[in-house]
Amino acid sequence: MNSLLPPNATRSERALEAGAARIVDLASPPDLDDPMTCPAELLPWLAWGLSVDTWDADWSEQDKRVAVATSIALHRHKGTRLSVETVLGRFDQLARLVEWHEAEPRRPAHTFDVILPMVTGDGVAAGGRRASAAFAESIIREVGRVKPLREHMRLVQQITAAGAIGLQAVLRAISYADFIRRYDRAGMLFYLDPPYWGCETDYGQDVFGRADFDQLADQLAGIKGRFILSINDTPGARATFARFHVATAETTYTVGAGAAQRGRADRVER
Repeated sequence: MNSLLPPNATRSERALEAGAARIVDLASPPDLDDPMTCPAELLPWLAWGLSVDTWDADWSEQDKRVAVATSIALHRHKGTRLSVETVLGRFDQLARLVEWHEAEPRRPAHTFDVILPMVTGDGVAAGGRRASAAFAESIIREVGRVKPLREHMRLVQQITAAGAIGLQAVLRAISYADFIRRYDRAGMLFYLDPPYWGCETDYGQDVFGRADFDQLADQLAGIKGRFILSINDTPGARATFARFHVATAETTYTVGAGAAQRGRADRVER
């Protein structure tokens, strides 16, 4: 055996040399340095040997192998847009990069946004890990390792929603007194259009009588909300609703299929 030890080496040193020589003769598995064939339990060591900057024990085995396999190429273009997009693709396929000159309106120079949609293309809010604070912090940390030093990053967790306003109406045949009593509350505004004074039977017999004007005025005086009431301008109407603010306007109106008539109408409100 060839020896590098000097002639005056001790017996212990020569014994160590002989033992180490046998280690050199051991055959190592040929696939340990191949990210695609290396045993999964040894991937962290291979990643360390290839200076993989980004590593997460929660990644799938395939993601870990890709990270190791692309490490050298990533170091070659670290500090470029491609390096940031490579990291984002490893986290989430929906994440995208928007540089300052691509934003509308333009953002300050040397800034960029990482847009992470919270709602997928089919309108589903996926939630789970991708919506967690830990996931967002991981993206910020790992992008910070490969982005250009002068660039400032902002992570935007984006929610896009679309919808329509649906209107629903319910027709209730109840008396005005029950209606006001049921729906009266602070902030409520009632609009009332009772039969005109002297035309009480126009809506049918025994539907609304002259005494209902007094009853209506008394009820309106005690409500929590507010109201606007329209009625023709007559001495009787003015006397009944005198306790409220009354504004008069010239108007044209018809009753049923009758001819249009000019007259004055009162707007009573509180």
